Amino acid sequence: MRWYFVIILVLLGACNVKQATTAKKRVMVQTMENNGFQFIANEKGDFLLGIKENKATVKIPFNQVRIKLYAVKDNRIVFEDEQRDAKVKWLNNDIIKVRFSNHIKSVLPEDNIAYYTYNVRTGKHQNVYEKQDKADNNSNKQIK
Repeated sequence: MRWYFVIILVLLGACNVKQATTAKKRVMVQTMENNGFQFIANEKGDFLLGIKENKATVKIPFNQVRIKLYAVKDNRIVFEDEQRDAKVKWLNNDIIKVRFSNHIKSVLPEDNIAYYTYNVRTGKHQNVYEKQDKADNNSNKQIK
């Protein structure tokens, strides 16, 4: 009879811990939503991609996009970034793609990043660069 009582107490305790953890997650997401973030879950639902876009103003003439990746299981933000004029989406269950438009092209190829990907499982960040057009190369040649 005593074992039944112990088992019931353990089960009740486990339920309370799970409810507390769920409540913490709910509070975190609600706080971010109240700050203007919109969420897109990955396929499995274990990560949430939070996106907040501040529209262009006279003082800041471009859209400012804030990105937060939230790990549901760990109840924490695992990645944050802020870019201008960015478009963000899930490529698959593990990878997000952040594409931004560079309004001013650089002569240095390493500055002309077209987009980057971020793997939520490994934390690997990979830049993908724009290819330089032949027209751009021709314009750099000296005219004789």
